[in-house]
Amino acid sequence: MPKAKSGYFVEAGCFKGSSSAKFSIAASMVGRKLIIFDSFQGMPANQELHTKNIFGGRAYFAEGDYKGSLEEVRNNI
Repeated sequence: MPKAKSGYFVEAGCFKGSSSAKFSIAASMVGRKLIIFDSFQGMPANQELHTKNIFGGRAYFAEGDYKGSLEEVRNNI
């Protein structure tokens, strides 16, 4: 995004903040604000059928998986 245009970095779902920490560095380097959204409840209940992850292994996303806390995210950033 050109510096002449306004805008933000937005992350939807941050788990424990590892990616958020990296995004915060990138946003700072280009003078942008990072906005992070998360429910801190993990994955919602779902009926989606996932058979393989990006590595070819079994994939299953159970309710509550990838649940982090605001405190963990703050500490990691």
